[in-house]
Amino acid sequence: ARDTAVLEAKIERALEKALGYEVSTFLRTPEQIAAITKYQPFDAALMASAAALNVGMMKAPLSVATCEALARLKTEVDDFHANEGHLFWICKTRQSGSKISNAVFERTLKVKATFRGMRTMERLAAKYPSKKDA
Repeated sequence: ARDTAVLEAKIERALEKALGYEVSTFLRTPEQIAAITKYQPFDAALMASAAALNVGMMKAPLSVATCEALARLKTEVDDFHANEGHLFWICKTRQSGSKISNAVFERTLKVKATFRGMRTMERLAAKYPSKKDA
């Protein structure tokens, strides 16, 4: 299927039928994954020194009001950057030292999201190269 939104909805319906509860699904094409791994959401020095860099995938870009709520989550340890349907979360310490979690994001921003580490995204990009990179 070329329309990821249609495929996401189909997978969500099948999972809900099989499991008995809603499961949000977020698909990304190889081209989108490659773009995520190449994107530089933070200063290079900060990215090199951070303990964790995660990418949150959402159904749609954040609204202006939601970006303002996201900015209020910033701490000495955590910083965030939204780009298109992605939320980049950099943590200066181990994530276990952060008060932020996926549940905090979803509750504060009122959007569903799923997070993956940048290393995982890089491995996916290597395993499933985009047609442009192949």
